Amino acid sequence: MPDPDLGERVCACVAVSDGVPPPTPAQLTTYLRDERRLEPRELPEHYLVLPELPLGPTGKVCAATLVRMAAESAVPARPVPHAPPTEETSVPPTTETPARRVGPTGTVVATDIKPERIPDEPGLEIRRHDIVRDPLPEAEFDLVHARLVLLHLPERVAVLDRLVRALKPGGVLQLDEFDITYGPALLMPDPAARRLYETFLAAKIRLMTRAGADVAWGRNAPAAMRAAGLTGIDPRPRLDLWTADSPGVHLISHHTRHLRDRFVEEGMTDRQLADVRTLLADPGFRATSCVMYSVQGRRPVAAG
Repeated sequence: MPDPDLGERVCACVAVSDGVPPPTPAQLTTYLRDERRLEPRELPEHYLVLPELPLGPTGKVCAATLVRMAAESAVPARPVPHAPPTEETSVPPTTETPARRVGPTGTVVATDIKPERIPDEPGLEIRRHDIVRDPLPEAEFDLVHARLVLLHLPERVAVLDRLVRALKPGGVLQLDEFDITYGPALLMPDPAARRLYETFLAAKIRLMTRAGADVAWGRNAPAAMRAAGLTGIDPRPRLDLWTADSPGVHLISHHTRHLRDRFVEEGMTDRQLADVRTLLADPGFRATSCVMYSVQGRRPVAAG
């Protein structure tokens, strides 16, 4: 389902037979985790019960209608507690679920340079904090989670070292980061549209690189985490199909407006940017998303 900060979140849409009560969010989460063996990062963050799944003209489930219904009516899922007792996260949108997973004695510390949008809730401590410059306690957290943060920081390696030191021995660091160097066009209205899309992506890579981003950080992060001393490195890549209805496509369309000056500096014209928006809204548009890597690593436990 769409998310204004991350582009999208996972939502479970549930339809049950007549007379059968729907599972609770906790029951569904337990089933998906224990029976279907989904990773914690794959579990739904939102939940919607429907009398039946919407069908399209072909008789198949209409994904676009489901996305719209989820955006309008879904409620936060409340997964059963199973995360480590103390967590630090540097991205506000990810704090909702961890604060409810740590159990009655655990806490989550959410940090951001602009924390005003972080909703307060039990078990959640909110701090205004610059991850590059402000102090970070050492050996304090069982889990540190940063999502789409280090990619943008020129000081990413130094910040990574600080995050590792913030872990208790045996604690886990999870980084969720993009590799935007991959994301090919699949179906475009015509060859000119394909060339325009490729020009747009190349300009975006240049402007992000100029701003100090590592546009391939997602695939570079596992090696950097190992170099920082973490063990058991577990990288998990994810790709999605992008269509005109995809939240990720809405996000890059928004980039043509709020990053307009930077795109112009990279050689694109206002006419080209307008044509990109038209292309992204075309019902026939199909492309591969950039790659999202979720990477976990563990701080070693000292011998003896």
